[in-house]
Amino acid sequence: QTLGLATSYSEGFQIGNFSADGLMGMGFLSISVFNAVPPLQTLISENMLTSPMFGIKLATLSSDLFLGGINNSLFMGDFSWVSLSNAVCHQ
Repeated sequence: QTLGLATSYSEGFQIGNFSADGLMGMGFLSISVFNAVPPLQTLISENMLTSPMFGIKLATLSSDLFLGGINNSLFMGDFSWVSLSNAVCHQ
């Protein structure tokens, strides 16, 4: 798996807003500045996940990254499913 060092952050991720301790690219290969296959895609292609999904809970304390399905204990209600057919990179 290719790993790279982020040298610049979007406005919301700048050091003044939070203490950066790592970012993980979960987007498309086509928007990778390293031309690297994203970690989730690697896990899918190597049959390491039960489902090709991921979920993120962002919180001040106890954030969560769930790979390969849905952590039902972290949400209430129904999902709205949106098919992603292409990547657009806004800078």
